Order: sequence, then structure tokens, then C-alpha cells
Amino acid sequence: MLRAFSFLLLLSLLAACASPALQESPSPEFAAEELYPVRNSGFEEAHVRRDATLPSYRTVQVEPLQLEDVEFTRMSVTGTVRRDWTMTPEREQNLQQSWAGAMQRAFGDYDLSGEGDQVLRISGELIRVRPRGVTKTASTPTGAPAGGSMDATDISVVLRLYDQGSERVLAGVGGRRTGASLRWTRASGQDMVHLFNSWAALLETRVSGR
Repeated sequence: MLRAFSFLLLLSLLAACASPALQESPSPEFAAEELYPVRNSGFEEAHVRRDATLPSYRTVQVEPLQLEDVEFTRMSVTGTVRRDWTMTPEREQNLQQSWAGAMQRAFGDYDLSGEGDQVLRISGELIRVRPRGVTKTASTPTGAPAGGSMDATDISVVLRLYDQGSERVLAGVGGRRTGASLRWTRASGQDMVHLFNSWAALLETRVSGR
């Protein structure tokens, strides 16, 4: 799923319920970049350079969310129209604004100018939108305990981290979350800010090492 991606997470940066673990051998698909797989990162997949030293970066350059190659696995969903499952100009604007806002909030303690000798460049790409239909769930889209079911959609992203000066790939992660389809369809995706906030916050936690 992480087609030719490269990006994030060093063993020392991660503090989650289960301790992250850097594997001994590099990922075969990223051997040239010397990226090692990380378990228990909080993301679906994570790969990182052993010498990434992500906590040492205090200046960040956040690129606009890439939306050019989003794969929609279904476009005929009961109760929706085809437009709900296409990348319209309005949805593109809403998603990019929501992503930019989420990253600015998460990295609010950083210099976001993108200027200096040591800059961490972060790129994000939305790669897949997969409606699942009515799905049983043990929690609400926000994580609160609940019973029952919801009309759900899987959203998948790839995030990449680079050292801006050298263009060296430092790490890469792939994330997938399942949430209520209304978060995607309502108001041309404006509600996606909630999901983006959670991804951005997790990313900042891993980068900072807190």
C-alpha cells in the first residue's frame, strides 16, 4: 500500500501504550533508503532511518496535502451520489485547508517558516477512500465507547519525512482509519478535520519523542 513511500518514526521517539520496536533488518522495499520497519508506532505501517534524529528538528515545512491520485474503491453507495466519491474542487479545497490547520495546531510549538539550516519537510498524500457500508462498531468515530453500527468509510494516507537540505528520506508511514461516512460526504469533506487532527497529533508525538 505504501507505494514507493518513504518516511518516519525512530525507536526513541515513540511513547505509546505498547512500546515501539525498531526491527533489526531494513525493509526490503526500502533497503536503498536504509529505512527500518517499526512496530507499535500507532500507524498502520512505519519505516525510519536509524540516524533520523527527528527530535533534533525544530523547524518544519508542511507541504499541501496531495490529492491527485486518490483511489475511490466504490462510487455507487446507497444514500449518496457519485459526486460524494469524487475529488471535486470544493472537496479538494476543504481537505487541504483542514490538513493545513491540523498540522499547524499539532506543530504549533515549532518554527513553521520552513527556513533555516535544519528543516524537516513533511508531505502527506491521501491515497484511498473505501466505503464499507454499515459496519458493527465498538466505538464512535471519535473513540468514545458505544455499541451498534454505523455507515463507515476507510481513509488511507501516506506521510513522508525528509531532511529538506539534503533531500534525504528520513521516514515514512501509512495510516488507515475507519470512520462514519458522513465525515467524508457531509459539506464536501469539511468534517475530515477531526480525523486529520488525530493523525497530525500522533505524528507530532512521534517526531518530538514526547
